[in-house]
Amino acid sequence: MNMAFDPKVLGKRINELRKRDSIQQEKLAEALEKSVPMISYYESGKRVPPPDVIFVMCKIFRVSSDYLLGLTDNPERRAIGALGPNHDLCPLNCCQVGESKRPAPVVVDAAVV
Repeated sequence: MNMAFDPKVLGKRINELRKRDSIQQEKLAEALEKSVPMISYYESGKRVPPPDVIFVMCKIFRVSSDYLLGLTDNPERRAIGALGPNHDLCPLNCCQVGESKRPAPVVVDAAVV
């Protein structure tokens, strides 16, 4: 995998993940406190979201920042004490048990890593 950052890869990943989770641009824009045109700019690669927005998108889509940024093809997060399916950090409130279409994040034991 190429380690150079490409805004178009980031945009494609945002678009694919948003569609995977059946999230409309309007809903994502609301959750990120951005405008719908800004989401479109992110998805087209014309603009790059700031780090705080990337952080929230990783929480919403339950992927690693490396995956979102196109630095790896592995979407799994390797978080210590990863948030469970009922966490309250997801601004879309879509991560409640029984509503999520995604598997729960994988928790990695720090002693094993």
